[in-house]
Amino acid sequence: AANGTSEHILTSANAPVASGARRASSHAAADLTKACFLYGPPSHLAEMRYTAHYLPRMFVLLAEYTGIHFSRLFGSFHFVFIDQYIEPKVYAGLGLLSTAYLLHERDPEMLTDGIMRLVSVLASQYFGVFLVNRSWNDYWLTAGLAGYVAMVVLKTVFGNNSFRMWLHNEGRDVYEVCKSLRPVLSPKTILNAAEVDSLVLRRKAALVMYMLVTQVDDRKDDCEESHVQAYLSKLLNSVFVLEAKLKHPDPGLCSKRVLDTPTFQKDLIQLSHSDGKEVIEEFM
Repeated sequence: AANGTSEHILTSANAPVASGARRASSHAAADLTKACFLYGPPSHLAEMRYTAHYLPRMFVLLAEYTGIHFSRLFGSFHFVFIDQYIEPKVYAGLGLLSTAYLLHERDPEMLTDGIMRLVSVLASQYFGVFLVNRSWNDYWLTAGLAGYVAMVVLKTVFGNNSFRMWLHNEGRDVYEVCKSLRPVLSPKTILNAAEVDSLVLRRKAALVMYMLVTQVDDRKDDCEESHVQAYLSKLLNSVFVLEAKLKHPDPGLCSKRVLDTPTFQKDLIQLSHSDGKEVIEEFM
């Protein structure tokens, strides 16, 4: 990035929130003054500034859903945009992305897809970096949770009708690509990331997770409490609170940051109604 350009934004408690969206609760909004940085080629400065305009809302809504603002996990976040195609690489506090992930003011029809991609990167900080998969067979779990939480943000920003249209198109596109791909839950042991870490499989995992959560919550409207949201928030906060109390890192806490499919499946079944077990097993 030596010859590139950086763009600096501040997320604040007054950051814009979509019409009808709930404000982040006080404990989530208490630390919304941390910085987010965007790095990229100077030729993309306009797109970087346009992208930066939407980021505060994404941080606020993620904090509202999870109960933890990102800055309390890893401090600031750095988007690095490269002027060539690469699949997203996500690390603690860092996202390495293609400039194709930048939002374009001249292309409003792609805004929904663009925001979904960016929020998925940020949600991966919670599910994928802070909470991790036990094995590569469980990779679909963190990828699916990050994608699902990104869908929640997308629905809040654009409203139910636009979200349903996006979901329809996403399902159609993924189905066309995934006809020959394996299920997200592989029957064989996966030994390396190359077998699972692809953009298509992450998109598929997110759709499967959406179907699972919809089945478990079974809410009449969005005003009802989400059982899965409460479960995920508790999962994140229990680990965060334990670590925050320690003066020095404790390797023993690592096991609490690990997600595995059998445990998650068991927890989902407990959250669901009586016939949830069969549906959950079928989807997975």
